[in-house]
Amino acid sequence: MKLAEGCGNRCSYCAIPLIRGGLVSRSRADILEEVRGLLERGVYELVLIAQDLASFGLERGQAELVPLLKEVLRLPGRFWVRLLYLHPDHVPDGLLDVVESDERILPYFDLPFQHASASVLARMGRSGSGRRYLELVDSIRRRLPEAVLRSTFLVGFPGESEEDFRELEAFQQAAALDWAGVFSYSREEGTRAAALRPRVPAPEVRRRRQVLERAQESITVGRLERQVGRVLEVLVEEAVQGEGLYLGRAYLHAPEVDGLVVVKAAGLEPGATVRARITARRGMDLEAVDVRER
Repeated sequence: MKLAEGCGNRCSYCAIPLIRGGLVSRSRADILEEVRGLLERGVYELVLIAQDLASFGLERGQAELVPLLKEVLRLPGRFWVRLLYLHPDHVPDGLLDVVESDERILPYFDLPFQHASASVLARMGRSGSGRRYLELVDSIRRRLPEAVLRSTFLVGFPGESEEDFRELEAFQQAAALDWAGVFSYSREEGTRAAALRPRVPAPEVRRRRQVLERAQESITVGRLERQVGRVLEVLVEEAVQGEGLYLGRAYLHAPEVDGLVVVKAAGLEPGATVRARITARRGMDLEAVDVRER
């Protein structure tokens, strides 16, 4: 469900405001009507998205994500709400309170940090720093020990020095994010960053990307190993014909971007949920067994 279109952050590398304009948020009444309709049709997972979900409603005078979530939680029934794309520089006050108050709001935080060097972030038009972002990660995990964090890193931004990159590497290790994608900077015509110098040579950009990708694979494997032995609710997406196996996702898996849970069970249908014990990690996926009758 898209809650807003456009963006008001004006990051120097991003063409979205040029293409889609400034932030325009839907009304909460309109969103709630759509939520009710989806739940009545049997939809179990609601994935709320925007270019920056944390800014939802801001053009009307104040951020409205937390009030919206509280209204959604007044609706009856079991369902998941997943939040994607929360700008880490202005995660709304009270969000952790809402997530902590109701298990239907999944403790899954998609926070596109992009970098950890304060100088690089400033050139990107962002106000954060590695220290502030680590404080945010720590505060989430203190309040919600089972929280899963996803982010993106952007390497090769104009002027990114080797020292800046080492700072990003150190942040990656300290934050130990569950999931992270790494992207190479690409010039977008019309953006402020397009004219910035010096540019990082393409071979060096590729090297930096590969370094972070290899490191993240090791970090993600370690985070997934922590799930072995836990009993999780799994949303079944499809059956593996003739195998007695089902593919699904737990709260730690956003659709299409994270791994899967392969569940050994019988008699399940796509769209059902099942309690399953995680028995092993295989690559970036998890294996599990149905525990309903055990």
